[in-house]
Amino acid sequence: LQDGVLALVGVHVIPMDRPGVVDEDRTVIVRDGRIETIGARADVQVPADARVVEGPGGLMPGLMDMHVHVHEAHMEAYLGSGITTLRNMWGTPGAEALRAQVADGARLPTIFSAGPGMDGEPPFWPGTEVLTSAGAAEAAVARQAREGWDFIKVYRAREAGVYGAIVRTARRERIGVIGHVPFSVVLDEALDGMVSIEHLNSWDRALGGQAGFD
Repeated sequence: LQDGVLALVGVHVIPMDRPGVVDEDRTVIVRDGRIETIGARADVQVPADARVVEGPGGLMPGLMDMHVHVHEAHMEAYLGSGITTLRNMWGTPGAEALRAQVADGARLPTIFSAGPGMDGEPPFWPGTEVLTSAGAAEAAVARQAREGWDFIKVYRAREAGVYGAIVRTARRERIGVIGHVPFSVVLDEALDGMVSIEHLNSWDRALGGQAGFD
């Protein structure tokens, strides 16, 4: 409910600051999409113009799924599981369309998304941006930042100099780099340049072991 007043009456609130506690028989007032009041039923006056939903039922902050490959068919299932925010790992055309719908207020969950993944030659996945030079990497990162993606997804990035160009440009554009440990760097370089490493792929290669695993 983005406009107007909603009153949830007789609900059990699960707070995030007191582990193991459930505040029972509460009234929650939501005005224009934001929680305005939470209190005991006897202490909270329900506004006359409120849409009233009677409990009992549990109420807690929405969950965030930190690693998804989003698809339209799954959106209702996320909400049904209490997930209100998604961190999407690949900027497919479908993900871009869903983000636009979320931005327009047409649906939930909220989506934070990487752009199309960046890899070397040959790419591991179709739809990847194939980067074989530092110049190409700089241009790709700057373009994805302009397009409004929330982070840059690096995959194997085999060619020397490409990963460094991705990181430098991302810092200049104020956008984080996430993904896999690239084949072209040691682990310290990956840890210095990435805000989040999503899988253990290539860690053994980066540590100086045998060939990385996919």
